[in-house]
Amino acid sequence: MHLKKEIYPHPNKWVRFLDNFLLVVAVFGPLVLIPQVLKVYTTQNVVGLSLFTWLFMTAGSVPWVIYGMVHKEKPIIIAYSLIFVFHALVLAGIFIYG
Repeated sequence: MHLKKEIYPHPNKWVRFLDNFLLVVAVFGPLVLIPQVLKVYTTQNVVGLSLFTWLFMTAGSVPWVIYGMVHKEKPIIIAYSLIFVFHALVLAGIFIYG
């Protein structure tokens, strides 16, 4: 099978912009979970948080991290690693305070 790999950085300015933009999104996107993490640990209240939901959201990020590593996709690795950490923190809070 022939592997068709793209040049990096891409010669097309639009694709290069998109590559760089997704790296920013990969870092800042998961940061929206920080308020939830802070709320859990500052109030020590997990009423309304579903153990089932947070358990599966945490577990669901693992295949994405593996996929990103296999395909060497930095945005996917960064985003889902951060998502895993924040989901795991909320999940731990549910176990601690629930």
